[in-house]
Amino acid sequence: MRQLIKLLSIGSIVFLLSLSSFSQQTNEMQKFLEKAAAYEENAPDSALIYYRKVIPDLIYNSESFNNWINEANNSVKYFVAVALAQSGRIEISKGQKTKGINNLELSFEIASNINNDALSIFCSDNLAVAYAQAKSYEKAITYFKHSQFLYEKTNNINGIAYCLGNIGAIYANMDNLYGAATYYEQLLNLQRKSGQGIGSVSDILNIAMLYTRLNENSKAFRFWEMALKESLETNNKQYLGLIYSNLGSIHYKTTQYDRALVFYNKFLEHSEETQNLRDIVLALNNIAIIQFHKNNLNESVQYWELALQKAMQTGQGQVVFDALINLSNIYNLLGNHNQSIIYYEQYLALAKQINDPVFTARSLIGMAEIQFQAGNYNKSRDYYIEAYDTYNTTKKFAEASKINNLIAQTYIREYKINEGIAQYRNALDYNLHSDSLILADTYHGMADAFRMLRQFESADIYYQAALKIYTFKNKTDKAASIINAMAYMQEVNGDLPKAVVLYEQALSMAAASGNKEAGAAIYNNLGVVYRQLGDLPRARNSYLKAMTIYEQINNQDAIAYCYNNLGIIYELSGDLENASIYYEKSLTIKKNTLDVQGLSTSLLNIGNIQKLQGNFDKARDYYEQALALSEQINDSQGIAVVLANLAALYIEIGDYYKTIAYANQSKQISEAGGFLSSLRESYRQLAWAYAAINDNTQAEEAYLKVTSINHEEIDRNFSILSESEKEMFFKTVENDFARFHSFALERFDENPSISIHVYNNLLKNKGLLLKSSTAMRNAILGSKNEFLIKTFDLWIQLKQEIARLYTLPVSERDTDVEQLEEQANSLERTLVRNSAEFSQFDKSVNVYWEDIKNKLEANEAAIEFTNFKHLQGEVIYCALIITKKSDYPVMIPLFKESQLESLMGAFAGNNYQYINNIYGRLVQPEVKLYELIWMPLVKYLTGVNKVYISPSGLLHKVSFAAISKGQSGYIIDDYEIYNLSTTAHSLALMDVVIDENKALALFGGINYTINSKNKSWKYLPGTLEEIDIIEKIASNTITDIKRIAGNYATEEMFKEYAPHSNILHIATHGFFYPDPELIDNLMDFEIQFEDVQFRGGTPSFGFNNFVRNNNPLMRSGLVFAGVNDYWTGEKEISGDDGVLTALEVINIDLRKTELVVMSACETGLGEIKGSEGVYGLQRSFKMAGASYLIMSLWQVPDKETSEFMSLFYEFLSSGNSLTKAFAKTQKIMREKYDPYFWAAFVLIE
Repeated sequence: MRQLIKLLSIGSIVFLLSLSSFSQQTNEMQKFLEKAAAYEENAPDSALIYYRKVIPDLIYNSESFNNWINEANNSVKYFVAVALAQSGRIEISKGQKTKGINNLELSFEIASNINNDALSIFCSDNLAVAYAQAKSYEKAITYFKHSQFLYEKTNNINGIAYCLGNIGAIYANMDNLYGAATYYEQLLNLQRKSGQGIGSVSDILNIAMLYTRLNENSKAFRFWEMALKESLETNNKQYLGLIYSNLGSIHYKTTQYDRALVFYNKFLEHSEETQNLRDIVLALNNIAIIQFHKNNLNESVQYWELALQKAMQTGQGQVVFDALINLSNIYNLLGNHNQSIIYYEQYLALAKQINDPVFTARSLIGMAEIQFQAGNYNKSRDYYIEAYDTYNTTKKFAEASKINNLIAQTYIREYKINEGIAQYRNALDYNLHSDSLILADTYHGMADAFRMLRQFESADIYYQAALKIYTFKNKTDKAASIINAMAYMQEVNGDLPKAVVLYEQALSMAAASGNKEAGAAIYNNLGVVYRQLGDLPRARNSYLKAMTIYEQINNQDAIAYCYNNLGIIYELSGDLENASIYYEKSLTIKKNTLDVQGLSTSLLNIGNIQKLQGNFDKARDYYEQALALSEQINDSQGIAVVLANLAALYIEIGDYYKTIAYANQSKQISEAGGFLSSLRESYRQLAWAYAAINDNTQAEEAYLKVTSINHEEIDRNFSILSESEKEMFFKTVENDFARFHSFALERFDENPSISIHVYNNLLKNKGLLLKSSTAMRNAILGSKNEFLIKTFDLWIQLKQEIARLYTLPVSERDTDVEQLEEQANSLERTLVRNSAEFSQFDKSVNVYWEDIKNKLEANEAAIEFTNFKHLQGEVIYCALIITKKSDYPVMIPLFKESQLESLMGAFAGNNYQYINNIYGRLVQPEVKLYELIWMPLVKYLTGVNKVYISPSGLLHKVSFAAISKGQSGYIIDDYEIYNLSTTAHSLALMDVVIDENKALALFGGINYTINSKNKSWKYLPGTLEEIDIIEKIASNTITDIKRIAGNYATEEMFKEYAPHSNILHIATHGFFYPDPELIDNLMDFEIQFEDVQFRGGTPSFGFNNFVRNNNPLMRSGLVFAGVNDYWTGEKEISGDDGVLTALEVINIDLRKTELVVMSACETGLGEIKGSEGVYGLQRSFKMAGASYLIMSLWQVPDKETSEFMSLFYEFLSSGNSLTKAFAKTQKIMREKYDPYFWAAFVLIE
């Protein structure tokens, strides 16, 4: 740093006044000053005597001084000021600073009074220096700034530079580094402008050092480079080492490692040239650090070893310590634990020589950690114990308690869990403060140990205790770790909803704390839960997020787990080749680690692949290796899982008795440990094995255990999942129900009561997702909970936006649909979770066959149809019948699905001939459907004339009213048939009756073309006549009727009127397009018969947005005004597009709507999905809240449809209930027409 300059001499100032102004008094003063000046150098005390003779005593009295300065002439004032200044300087040099400063300040005031700038500068310069030396920096700066001002008046460059340099130095001494740098930069600029060059190297270095201390790297770099240039140009090597070192440091701090290496290598070269051993050691040290950060670990080792060698020669103890510890750490990272230990032993030996117990203890802990990482747990424990004793001896009990925890971990790693718990209990003996973090860590460790023993209740107690302290201490990352572990326990217990909630909470906390590694662990765990829920895409996404983080931090153990989990995803997806690749990657890593549990898992999974590929001997070998490892570490859950897989292997081999033996062992361990997943798998294998050896009693018991576990999981999981997530989860258990139903069919003759369980399963599972979603909506909208309703509205807005985007080609979408769907799913989970308390979902699924039986009248029956794979994989259909007298449901096999498909085709046809082939004609009935579906049931329906049916599979496409017995009529001549989504709804059927309080909305006579020349959807003249007739009929009873036709019958108008209408009648075109993957197999169906107009479309238009859409709810819909303007892309979509898809219907609130009549084609069709039934308009209107639907199963002729609807409303308006009116309409129509013209319409509850 620039130094303060010495005091100036003042003698040259004395003779500046004109001699003519001298008086006798001033002459005498002059003589005294001359004598003082003569004595000043060799006899300063004598000089002071003469200076004091010049100074009047009254000067030191402020009042007298003021009078004197006003009365005395300038000559007197001048000589007095000189005497004061010179005496003040001498007083300061003699150590009498207060007196000296006082004299200088009086002199400065007099000089200012007589406007003597030279004397003022002298005083202010010397005062500034005096105050600076006294560390009165603010006053010093004030006087230097005054001097600077006066120097600037005379353009005294040297004087200005003098002031700038000293002000900069003072600011530096004040640690006001910015101020110092500012004045030094002004000094350099002054020198440059004055032609004095850019200043000396030392001046530049002052600024560079200041900016370096300020971490202003870019500014510091500029001045270091300037100093380097100046040094090289002037061949000044004095500071080159310092400059190279600091340029290297700046590049290191800005992570420009390659540039840093350039300068540190120059620093090393310069140091070797000047033979400066200390700088050589420093250069080697820094190069070693840079190579480490460049991940050049071997090069880093070389430089550390050179630094160590040189440091030992020069006795640089700190560098020796640094080199030894860094060499130990790097060799540890390289996996060379032996070499790591050698260096650390040297480090430890030196640490002990220092005779600092605390430092020694810390060094012992470091050695223990290395031994721990090397898997030498006994040696690790020995070093920990030595450190523990050291802390105890020095009475550092808190530290000793920490060591206790570390000792416990060495036992845990050896799977000596109980010894570990005992060690943790020792830590509790130290009576730590109740909110001590060490105590929290002890609780945490004990909880982990109990978790490993699967003693979850004890684990939970200690986790809660630790969590309380971590939360109080705001240790978010540790709290996240606790919640992650608690989530895992819920996962193992099979409570996946709680696990998801806790994992998401832990993930949020880990993100808030910035702990990426903790976040990765949670992502991995969430992936496992998503996999168990059947959501494989989300599971894979979670695993990939985890793996990305682990790769960044090079955590090979964790990467191996991610490989393993990704392998499971590929295995479940049927991609065994990729699954095998990932399992092998995991195994390769695990073989080189000490993770016995992970190695066992890798072997198990490779065994699974071998089993699936039919390599049973290899599979058995891998399983047995996995079992031995799990037994070695007493991993009860791992043992249970491997045993269950061995049981599954022997099913494939055909050795059912070994299956039973292994499955029973797995079951016993799983029951004791509460391992739900392996317990279910054990029961599965037992069920299949017992059935294979014809021990049907044991098989039935095992099947019922499986279904019981599945129902429990459904109840738990449906309380938090969105609909799409519920669908994926149900797929994971769906096959269990199908296999049980297949078994029950075979066992029915032997034990008929088994059908009770089948019927109850159907009551619970049919339309399960629909029941759950509907219950949630009703609960929220009826809750008066402002938060929930607002969240629900936001969710609906998102769903509407998603539906809008699906109508657009991918290239025209301005938002990522997948991202919006994820947001919607997240909101839906929140809604499901928060509405569960007051939802009626539990009530809707807890209906049993006895409830149905007890409600039935003597003339009534309930029939649940079901379909499932049976025996050799053929899908068969069955019916289960209940009457008032039933002791159990009768289970009746009906037909193979292939038989019904051969009759109806894979896709519903629409032309006249197609329908006639299936249902016959009025004069030529067709009985094939009757023989296939109904005839087997007749003998169980004696005395019955009212039947509640719940179709399944392809039966959703069958018009039961049109099933003909032949010449004797239709089955509806013998039975009133109620078409229900589940017979559970027969318990609370409420019929619809028209009265004056109803609101009716009629849509028809729609102009499908407004501005377009395209006629994709043709005008239907019969629909206008239809709604006019209905309006006339209904107006006798209903006063609130809205008739919307022509250009006004838009999609927007429908959405506006629908929520306020009790009855909605829509006479328009409807459509349903099959799965786009199968669409190319469709034939071009006829759309005309003679001159008949049809209310349906063909798969020729709107191809990209609707026909080819992957979402089944986008391939089913109704069309409204202006649709032709958009259908072929002539008009850009800015709002509604004239197509009301089933996906959009879901988002309309139809809870007030008692009846929706879709007088259109194919509105009852959709994609059939297992127990959920039809995904199309039918499902959407139900989900939106409508009570009853009248829909069509095929394309409907315009004229006969109008007639059908007119009759229906006449009956309905005449006081008939909805069901009676519909039945009467069908009766009249079937007496006049073939089924084709009337039987398409079905009434669905």
